[in-house]
Amino acid sequence: MRRVRPTSGRERRAVECKQRLAHAGFSVASLLLGVGVFRLAKGTELHRVVGVAYVLSLFAVNVTALTIYRIFGRFGVFHALSVVNLAILLAGAI
Repeated sequence: MRRVRPTSGRERRAVECKQRLAHAGFSVASLLLGVGVFRLAKGTELHRVVGVAYVLSLFAVNVTALTIYRIFGRFGVFHALSVVNLAILLAGAI
């Protein structure tokens, strides 16, 4: 199936806004879940569930970061850092 790209400036801005909101939302979730991981007793079921949610939210933060091009207009330093962070997440998950 072919992806349809937004044609007008207004449509493009709407898509960029949704991408940034998703990125910000996952970032806040990662921060809150990270605090939860550190505050919960290690080894409990809740600690494990919150930890998995933390890793998934970090994954989402990095994937959404790769979709944002407004700052540089091309692949930039933050995109490279996202790729590095995804590799680290993958290595930690294995």
